[in-house]
Amino acid sequence: MRPKTIFWFCALGLTHYIVTLGTLCLSFRSTMDRFDSGRVASIPEKIMAGATDVLSLPLVPLLKFSPIRFSGLSGHIPFLANSALWAAVILSIGIWLRKKEPIQPLQGTPAKAPSSSAEPEGRCS
Repeated sequence: MRPKTIFWFCALGLTHYIVTLGTLCLSFRSTMDRFDSGRVASIPEKIMAGATDVLSLPLVPLLKFSPIRFSGLSGHIPFLANSALWAAVILSIGIWLRKKEPIQPLQGTPAKAPSSSAEPEGRCS
């Protein structure tokens, strides 16, 4: 693996991890505030909860079915693993898009030749 790839993997993973935990904390705080006051969730609070759900996919929700429980500092392991998975997928897609060959014109399609006439286009003589 090239050092540049390792750098981007770590940068993407760390960014995803920080954003996931940030949205989780904000969503939890607003939920507890609503629980205490009895008010209905606002649209930004619903968006934050939805962002938390999307960012925690696919590994974190699977912990409901796992017999392994994480507590204390080890509770960050599933979030780190999930962020590493997201970083790997994003990097793989980026590498695949870079290596993809440019689209070639279809056979039988005439190539557009540059105009070699001295007259400007649109004038009839």
